[in-house]
Amino acid sequence: MKKPSPKTTVIEGELTRIFPSEWIRETARETKFIKRSREVDPVMFFWALILSFGVGVSRSLASIRRCYGSMAAKELVPSAFYDRFTPELVEFLKRCIA
Repeated sequence: MKKPSPKTTVIEGELTRIFPSEWIRETARETKFIKRSREVDPVMFFWALILSFGVGVSRSLASIRRCYGSMAAKELVPSAFYDRFTPELVEFLKRCIA
């Protein structure tokens, strides 16, 4: 496996400092984005959604779902994933950037 570059490690460290896992989980609960933590991990969902976009990258919801599946090591049926795109997700993301 390829060793991450020092620059990648610094970026990863800063992102996880700005968005710690426990804060993401708590914010997901507060905004009602996640009501039960059984099926979807809000931390993995957040990172799959955020890291799936970039300069010159064209993504579909299906590719983001596959990204989530590989990050979480858990496949979601399409409806379980697509049903997460709700007003509560919008509120959750607004809180994340505030």
